[in-house]
Amino acid sequence: MDPYLLKLLILAIAAFALFAIARMASASAEQAGALSPLPPEEPEPAPAPPNRPATIGSEIPFPFDVRELEAEYGPDYYRPIIRNYYFRSTDLATGPADPANFHDEFCLELEDSDTGAQWTDSFPVATPAGLDSALQSDKADKVWVGRMLIIRRYDLALILRSALERYAEQRARRDDMDAEAELKSDGG
Repeated sequence: MDPYLLKLLILAIAAFALFAIARMASASAEQAGALSPLPPEEPEPAPAPPNRPATIGSEIPFPFDVRELEAEYGPDYYRPIIRNYYFRSTDLATGPADPANFHDEFCLELEDSDTGAQWTDSFPVATPAGLDSALQSDKADKVWVGRMLIIRRYDLALILRSALERYAEQRARRDDMDAEAELKSDGG
């Protein structure tokens, strides 16, 4: 056999052996890392989106038992599923500095329990003193109150309960109007 060819064959075998050894070492290092007592590094939490405080509803316990409303309104009680909720500025964990002087926009991420449709709703919430503070700070002469919830003091359970009651009342009115329209179409 040609000495040049023999050297080339030995070099190829050595390269293959080196590759196989490196691959086995890499696999055993990965297994050792998987069995390591050190926890893997946790990724940094995503920063809160702008106009959203640090603590949101999906991060804290729901402030009241929804079954109370279901018992109060009966078997036809409708409520959307609350996926999340938060105020634009107020942190849910700490609440406002002064519960009697509060105003903020309350946002709800909702899902229709019947259809699975999802949407976001929001409405202003204020105490009388908070409303006055908002008027003073904005130097406004007026404010719309149509969709605004006015409360005596900041109370997250009261705010959520009020929102769910309003959704139930809106659904009941819509169902009544649908039933009336159906009766008219059948009788007319």
